[in-house]
Amino acid sequence: FRPPNATMAAMAINDTVPEIFGSDAPTGSDGLFGYMLRQALVTIFYLTQDEFVLLLACALPFWYGVIAALQTVNGNVSVAASTVRDIESDGHSHRFHLALTNLARQHEATSNEMLRRLEHWNGSVLGRLEALELSHSRQYTEMHSDVACIYWEMARLRADMARLQN
Repeated sequence: FRPPNATMAAMAINDTVPEIFGSDAPTGSDGLFGYMLRQALVTIFYLTQDEFVLLLACALPFWYGVIAALQTVNGNVSVAASTVRDIESDGHSHRFHLALTNLARQHEATSNEMLRRLEHWNGSVLGRLEALELSHSRQYTEMHSDVACIYWEMARLRADMARLQN
């Protein structure tokens, strides 16, 4: 027993397949996958040389990424692990590893020294900036008090002149 909606969906699929594929609808033992593979090969056959090169330049890195992602998801990293073991068993690569370790230590020491110098320089610049700000603050305060005194004297002189005129 099928519900009416499922029957209608199956009829829609059966009616749609011939509409999509036309007279080339997949039949026989190949099925849909065989038909799609055959059509993909025919499409590749009709590509120009430039289009084929572009297809390879885009598709190959994509598929390498897909394969690597699937291996990681499945936990199949035995190829990479065996490669690492082969490299580690070689004495030359061990010397190379030591050289890289020494280079990393030198780089870290140089970075720490540069960081120390920059922090010292930053501290001295901040000290100078604070001293300059304090000096400007004092000068502004002195100028403000001078202007206030001048204004007070002007107001007093104006009052004296007004009193003398009357």
